[in-house]
Amino acid sequence: MPTNMRDREDLRAQFIVTIDPDDARDFDDAIHVEKLDGGEWELGVHIADVSAYVVPGSALDREALRRGNSVYLADRVIPMLPERLSNGVCSLNPDVNRLTHSAFIRFGKNGRSKASRFAEDDHSQCAPSDLQAKPTRFCTRRLTMNWANGLHAAWELASLLRRKRFEHGSLDLDFPEVKVLAR
Repeated sequence: MPTNMRDREDLRAQFIVTIDPDDARDFDDAIHVEKLDGGEWELGVHIADVSAYVVPGSALDREALRRGNSVYLADRVIPMLPERLSNGVCSLNPDVNRLTHSAFIRFGKNGRSKASRFAEDDHSQCAPSDLQAKPTRFCTRRLTMNWANGLHAAWELASLLRRKRFEHGSLDLDFPEVKVLAR
């Protein structure tokens, strides 16, 4: 674990959920939404801090730069980083402390962004599949948190922002995702 923990914000008490699909093996992004007094919102977007584990200029860093990104094929993934990192210490697994880079955006009640800030932090979060499969055992660190309110706040903000996008001419390109099932 990197030694720069004291410089990071501690978000372990926040209700944070991953936003990767349910069949993902590596969870690299997560969100939290909080409805504030006066009808405003705060959205936190948390991305796994891979740079805390990959030394700049190292062989691993050079190989990741050469690959550029993970490649997702119908039946497998060719990861940019070794699986031990991408699915291990860099994956935002439930109830495990992880390092992230985060953006915090404050929205007014009309859905317009008002302010933003960026931070490095330490947190753990719930995976949505945990909420569905084991609603009594999700995120044991935050059993006192009202997770239903957290999910409801995220849904409300997402609905408001979606409505605003369509008011400004956004197209709905909602195509079904194609998946290949091995037999």
